Amino acid sequence: MTHSTARSSDAPTTGTASPRPVGPARFTPPTPGRAPAAPPEYTDEEVLRQPLGYWTGAASEAIVGFISDSLARGGVRQPHWWTLNRVREAPRALTRDEVVEVVGASRPYVDVSDLGTAVDELLERGLLAAGDAGALDLTPAGDALVDHLWQEVMTPTLAQIRAGMSDAEYVTVVRLLHRVIRNVGGDAGFRP
Repeated sequence: MTHSTARSSDAPTTGTASPRPVGPARFTPPTPGRAPAAPPEYTDEEVLRQPLGYWTGAASEAIVGFISDSLARGGVRQPHWWTLNRVREAPRALTRDEVVEVVGASRPYVDVSDLGTAVDELLERGLLAAGDAGALDLTPAGDALVDHLWQEVMTPTLAQIRAGMSDAEYVTVVRLLHRVIRNVGGDAGFRP
């Protein structure tokens, strides 16, 4: 059983079988080699009048869409990626229901309603195997896919998202978002 990798995830695995189509993407990334139109420059006073909810929603949609598109090119959807990583990282083998519970608890703002289907698809593709009492484990193909996706898909995807941003700026942005969520009574307790 493989339960030792110290990565948290949102990325998929690869197997020997050809990836199945994963459905339409919600976000179309810019054409490579063509920069998107430059956004208008706003004064500080103009920014202070702009709705934070709009900008956080726009950022969320763009980021999640970019990650989803990247994972789709790797042959998986985010629910597959979450499942593969949780199974890999768990200190003990998890059942289908436990995977759904663990992922749902770690991502309070994410719709996890199709995680059970994702588990079934990963079993069908030979990326997960069910053992005694339904305990799930990565197959060698599943383990290889997770490694591939981290190295070839998620690492460059996450680097693109953070391009031009220092570690200190990233930490500041995330901490400020945590504060905003707590200010409005939300759950800022993302658990990797």
